[in-house]
Amino acid sequence: AKAYSLLSLNFSIDLSEAIDNKALNGIQLSVYADNLLNEDVWFADLSRFKVNTYPQSHARGIFGAISYSF
Repeated sequence: AKAYSLLSLNFSIDLSEAIDNKALNGIQLSVYADNLLNEDVWFADLSRFKVNTYPQSHARGIFGAISYSF
């Protein structure tokens, strides 16, 4: 199998500090992105007598969350 690079990003920001607005106090925005380069990922199967690889179904994914703490 060929070599590949997985690039991920995990970003979190407090909106009241970023926008300088006290009304947004306690609100946090988070973004997580996985496999930004959209690489095909193959997993090594070493449990048999022959070394083999199979696809891991690791497509690009982007997830977001908004949280409020009080």
